[in-house]
Amino acid sequence: MAMPGTRIRESSAFVFSWWWGEMKDLLPGWLIGNGGVRHDRIVLQVEDGELVCLRCHGNHNNHNINELDRIAANDADPADQQAFVATLYSHMHDKAGTKLRLTENCIVRRRISLPAAALQNLRQVLAFEMDRHTPFQAADVYYDYRVLDKTDAGLTVELIAVPRDTLDGWVDKLAGMGIKLGSVDVLSAGENTHQICRDADINLLPDEQRPPPTDRALTPLNLGLAVVAGVLLVVVLAMPLFRMHDAVAGLQAQTDAARVRAEEVAELRDQLNNRIEEIRKLLNNKNGSPPVIELFAELARILPDDTWLRSTELKGGKFLIQGESAAASSLLGLIEASPIFGGASFVSPVTQNPATGRERFQISLQAGQG
Repeated sequence: MAMPGTRIRESSAFVFSWWWGEMKDLLPGWLIGNGGVRHDRIVLQVEDGELVCLRCHGNHNNHNINELDRIAANDADPADQQAFVATLYSHMHDKAGTKLRLTENCIVRRRISLPAAALQNLRQVLAFEMDRHTPFQAADVYYDYRVLDKTDAGLTVELIAVPRDTLDGWVDKLAGMGIKLGSVDVLSAGENTHQICRDADINLLPDEQRPPPTDRALTPLNLGLAVVAGVLLVVVLAMPLFRMHDAVAGLQAQTDAARVRAEEVAELRDQLNNRIEEIRKLLNNKNGSPPVIELFAELARILPDDTWLRSTELKGGKFLIQGESAAASSLLGLIEASPIFGGASFVSPVTQNPATGRERFQISLQAGQG
């Protein structure tokens, strides 16, 4: 598992590589050309069974390569080895800059597509995916990667892995000659001078075997670039804060609008519940009382033929009937005997109608309580 420091170095290297690629197109040619920072590096390449020592020198746009020496990669004469190392160190100004370039037949190179979220822990993701894309387990190889393409949809990553036995063999062989490596990358077919001398964006050498960074004097150019980098860093750090502030303001506005809608919905829900309760009460009242037509049908059944009604009034389950009958006093018994009516009583005294000879009555009765 990679340590947090490794992840920070990987992320920083990726950000700086992108930043420099954008910045160098904006700088004047004299700054990154002949007047720029000069490089002087020793490169060891494996070519056709021989170990070749090259000196790369120049600047960002103008590199020169000189072959210094070459010996057999295996079983070289000790005297040749000593001469090889002496030549190497006589031209090396920075011992931490020795670079070994392996051939393609020593490594495994794969192009892998991954989700965009994998960028945060890309080294761990590649270790987990190693046995799916190569014949090796992650513990059996040294590996590095370069991000070829990055979009919101995903990543395209080039994975380069070398068996541990292969690289350890070269490291031990060169260490026995007194050569300490600073980086290991891959020699690809058809590379030009600039590609051979450039700083590699991959390094197959494990972290624990890499030399510590060398201290360099802070030149005016470096100071200027440091100031520019600092300003850009402040901008890069500040932009997410501004965007976050705008996002929070937008979310607050959406939250306020949602709260207003929620309050309106709650009010409508309360109104609907009140209406439902009113309808429920009406249904209960309706289900608890017989239909009006049944009440009138029952009255017609129980009242004798010599009785007729002048008016009827139904209020809240109470019937108030007025009319005339040959024997009004007998009506109460008939009503009480009904299965529908009950609680019958005269509301006013019974009187005689001289014109018809019948008795006038006004009776109150309860519907549905017989």
